[in-house]
Amino acid sequence: MQQFIRLLLIMGVAVALPSCANYKLHYAGTEQNWKEDHPDPDLKRTHTMYLVGDAGYLPEKGVNPVLVHLKKELAQEKKAASVLFLGDNIYPHGMPRKSEPEARKEAEQRIEAQMDAVADFKGEVIFIAGNHDWANGLSGRRREERYVEEYLNKKHGVDDEDDKKWKNYFLPDDGCSGPEVVEISKDLVVIAIDSEWWLTDWNREPDINDGCEIKSRTHFLFAMENILRKYRNRNVVLAMHHPPHTYGPHGGKFHIKQHLFPLTELNPNLYIPLPGLGTLAALLRAGGGSKQDAANGTYKSLMHGLLTGAKKNGRYIFASGHEHALQYIEDDQQYYVVSGSGSKVSPVGKGKGSKFSYGAPGYSTLEFYDNGECWVQFWVPDTSGATAQLVYRRQVKGAFATPSAGEAADFSEYERHLDSIEVPVIKDPVHDVGGLHKLVLGTHYRDVYKGTYTFPVLDLSTVNGGMTPIQQGGGNQTNSLRLKDAQGRQYVLRDLTKDVSRLLPFPLNKMTAAQSVAMDNFLSTHPFAPLAIPWLAEAIQVYHTNPTICYVPKQPALGDYNADFGGSVYLFEERAGGDWSGTGVFGSSEKVISTPDVVEKTLKNNNHKIDQYWVVRARLFDLLIGDWDRHDDQWRWARFEDGKRKYYRPVPRDRDQAFSKYDGLITTFSRQTMPFLHQLRVYGPEISNMKWATWSARHFDRAFLNQMSWKEWEAEALSIRKNLTDSVIEHAFDHWPRRAKELSAAPIIAGLKQRRDSIIPIAWRRYLLLSKEVDVYGTDEKELFEVTREYDGAVRVRVFEISK
Repeated sequence: MQQFIRLLLIMGVAVALPSCANYKLHYAGTEQNWKEDHPDPDLKRTHTMYLVGDAGYLPEKGVNPVLVHLKKELAQEKKAASVLFLGDNIYPHGMPRKSEPEARKEAEQRIEAQMDAVADFKGEVIFIAGNHDWANGLSGRRREERYVEEYLNKKHGVDDEDDKKWKNYFLPDDGCSGPEVVEISKDLVVIAIDSEWWLTDWNREPDINDGCEIKSRTHFLFAMENILRKYRNRNVVLAMHHPPHTYGPHGGKFHIKQHLFPLTELNPNLYIPLPGLGTLAALLRAGGGSKQDAANGTYKSLMHGLLTGAKKNGRYIFASGHEHALQYIEDDQQYYVVSGSGSKVSPVGKGKGSKFSYGAPGYSTLEFYDNGECWVQFWVPDTSGATAQLVYRRQVKGAFATPSAGEAADFSEYERHLDSIEVPVIKDPVHDVGGLHKLVLGTHYRDVYKGTYTFPVLDLSTVNGGMTPIQQGGGNQTNSLRLKDAQGRQYVLRDLTKDVSRLLPFPLNKMTAAQSVAMDNFLSTHPFAPLAIPWLAEAIQVYHTNPTICYVPKQPALGDYNADFGGSVYLFEERAGGDWSGTGVFGSSEKVISTPDVVEKTLKNNNHKIDQYWVVRARLFDLLIGDWDRHDDQWRWARFEDGKRKYYRPVPRDRDQAFSKYDGLITTFSRQTMPFLHQLRVYGPEISNMKWATWSARHFDRAFLNQMSWKEWEAEALSIRKNLTDSVIEHAFDHWPRRAKELSAAPIIAGLKQRRDSIIPIAWRRYLLLSKEVDVYGTDEKELFEVTREYDGAVRVRVFEISK
C-alpha cells in the first residue's frame, strides 16, 4: 500500500511540474530590461484607460487596496480617461433578489465599493459582466445592471431614467451579447462584449435574446467582424470578461498545491495529500471540463470566432479579467491584457506569447498617445493602497500608419447621378420551375420576384439632410444597416436579399440542397407588402413606419460599408426608437423604447401605464393583414405624458410577413412537426386556426391585453370596420409597382376586404382564447388587489394604488 501511495505521489509530481503555476513574477527573456523602455517624452498622452477585473470580493475589514489606489489615481485624472471593470463584479453569486436580505446586503457592499471608487470621476466608466454576475441567471444579470446604473446616475444627480442625462454604465445593455461600441475619441474605440452570454445554456434562459439586436451566435460573430472592419484604422480595445489566452488555472496551469492538496481549494486548512485525485481533477479541468476554462469546446468556439475576425482585419487589444492574475500576451499580431486580480489572486505561469505574468493583486492601464502609440502598464498596490509599484511596462501598438491612396473605390454608378434604376428585387436569380416543383415546394410569390422593377436611387449624402451609417445589424434572415440623420434620429436599410446562412444551422448552411429549399421558401413573403401598410394603418390609427424600397449604389457616404451594402435593393424606413418629437412619426413621441424596457418601467412604477386600446387595435390589424410574426421584439413603445402619468402605445415593426404565401406540400406536412411551422399559412379571406395565427404573440397578448372587456374589443373592431373602407384598401395597393400589383394584388385585396367584414367574429375568437386565463400584474409599489365574485358568476379583479 505504501508503495502504491509513493507511486501516486511520483506520478502526480511528474505530471504537475511541467504545467506548474505560482505567484512569482514572470518575465519572458526579452523582457528582463523592460524598465529601459518608455514612451517618447515628446509625445502627448491623449487618454488613459484603467482596467480592473474581478473586483467583486471585499475583505472582512472592508478595504480593497486595489480600489483604494484606483480612487487615488482617478482623483488626479482629467476627463481624458476611462475605467473598465472587466466582470465578476460581485462574488460569489452576482446580485441576489431583495427577498434574500443578507446575501443582497453583502452583494450591494461589494459592488458599491467599486462604484464609490469612480463616483467622483468625470471620465467614462464601463462595467461588463462576468460569469459570477450571471450566477443568478439573466434576471440576476439585469438586476445588477439596474443597481449599478441607478446608483451611479444618482451620484451624478440624475434620478429618472427618462432624463436625457441618464447614462448607461453597464454594457452591453440588458444582458445582450454586444458588440456595443463606445467611441472614446476619434482615435480610440471600446467594443464591449458579454462573453458569458455565449457560454450560457440558452435552454435554461429561453428569453436571453428578447429585445436584443443579435439573437444567434452566428449573427454575433458576423456583427463582430463587421464592427472590427469598420474601426480597423483606430485603436480598438475589445473588453470582455473571458480572455482568449491565459496561463493560470483557467488556462490549464495549476499550482503544485492544487495537485498535491486539492482539498485546499475548498478549505485552505485541509492539507490532506491526495496527489492522484488532485492531478486527475487538474487534468479533467485542463481538458475542458468546465465552460469557464479555455480548453472547453464552447469557450474555444467563441475565441476562435473572435480571433478569426480580428486576424482578418487588423491588430486589436483584448482586455479581460477572469484569471485572478496580471498577464500580458502577444500572439499572431493580437494583444492580450489580462487584468483579473482586482480582489482575488491565483497562480499563473508562462506560455506561448507570454511576455509578463504575476499572481498578485493589482490592475493595469493602457496609455494612448497622439501619434497612435499604446503602452500597457501593470500596477501592484501595497497592503493599504497608499502606493503602488509599477511591475511591467511595454509598448503594445506603434504609431498609426500613414494612410496611402490605395485603389480608388468604384463609385461610377453613383457618379451617374441617376434618379432611378431598373434592377431585380433581389440579387439571387429567380428561375421558372415546373409543375412538380410548384406542387412540392409551392408557387409562393415567385412571379413577383422575377423580372426587374424601377426603383429610386438613394443618395445618403442628401436624403433627410444627409445620413451617416452607424451600425450593421439584422435578424435571422436579413442584413441591415442603421443610419443616423443630422438631428440624431435613426433609420434603417434592410436588404431584400435574404441571407440563408443565418437561418440554417451548421452543417445545413453548408449544403447546397438545404440552401436551395430555404431560398425558395424566402419567396413566400411579398417584397412589396410593407409599402401598403402605412395607408391601411393610418386609416385606423395604428402607428407605422413609412417605408420605401430603393436602390443603394456604392457611394462615399457608405464608407467601410460599401463592400457589404453597396449595389443592392433595400427597404428604407424610420427606426422605432429615440426621440421623434415634431415629426408626426410614431405620434411625435419624445421617447420610443423597447418591450423589455416598457415591462421594467410598468412593473417598477404604477404611474407608467400601457394604453391597451391601442394594443387591441394594433393586434386586430395584425390579424387583418396576416402578420403572424409578432413576438415581443417586433414591438416598440411610444411614450406620452399626462401629468405624472406616462402612457405607452405600441409601435409595430418589421412587416415583412404580411400577406405571406407559404404553400406547397413540404410546408403543409412540416406544419405538423412544431408550433412555429403551424404559423406558416397562405394569406386568404379566412383565419383557419386562431391559436396558430397568434402563436408568436401568445405571451405578448397575455401581458398587454389583460384589462380589456369584450365591449372594448368590440368597439375597436367596429371602428376598424368603419374606417378601413374599400377605397382605403384599394388606394394602399396603388403604391405597389404596377407589375407586382397586376400579378398578386387582387386576391390579397379580396381577402383583406373579407377579413375586414368579419372583424367582429375574428375579434371574438381572439378574445375568447385570451379570456380563459387572465394574468393580473402588480408593480413594485404598494397596491391593493380586490377580487370580487359577481352575481352572474364572473370574477372581477381590481388593483388599487396605495398612497404612501
